Amino acid sequence: KTTTIGFAPANSTSFRDVTSSRKFKLEPESSQSAIVNGVENPGGFAPNPDGIDTGLDIHLLENTLETGPDASQATLMIVNEITDIPTSNVLLDDATLIGNSLSYGTAGGYVLVQPQAHSLDFRNAGTNNRIFKSSVEFFGLRGRAGIVIASGFVDSTAANQNGAAVSTFLVLDD
Repeated sequence: KTTTIGFAPANSTSFRDVTSSRKFKLEPESSQSAIVNGVENPGGFAPNPDGIDTGLDIHLLENTLETGPDASQATLMIVNEITDIPTSNVLLDDATLIGNSLSYGTAGGYVLVQPQAHSLDFRNAGTNNRIFKSSVEFFGLRGRAGIVIASGFVDSTAANQNGAAVSTFLVLDD
């Protein structure tokens, strides 16, 4: 089945206000997740350090999980949706690599973690310098699967129209 997702201004009152759209072919009996990413006018924002197009788009993840393979742990996927970040490695609790060479608009594979509070340390893959560090709590997620999305701007100044600072958030199937 083909589905169309449209983008419209916040004050929109009708589908006629859609400024751009994208069509997807959704497969029956499959598990997919869609993440809106990018900016409407990339020329008004800092360029991506890797030269990746940051125009408004939808990142479709295939074969996403609703439950994890281990009932005692949480199952997570890290997704980098930060437009002004270089390719990064993500460390769990400053030690365990859980996202390897994630450029803007890419996702890592699923990893198992203990269902507790953790830190996520985003480091430049080329220099190993810390870009930012975040805390995420996975309490109560035994046996569950989720997607951790890193979003916002590393440089949230005028270079990026004073946009939201980088943060991470967890998305579950419900």
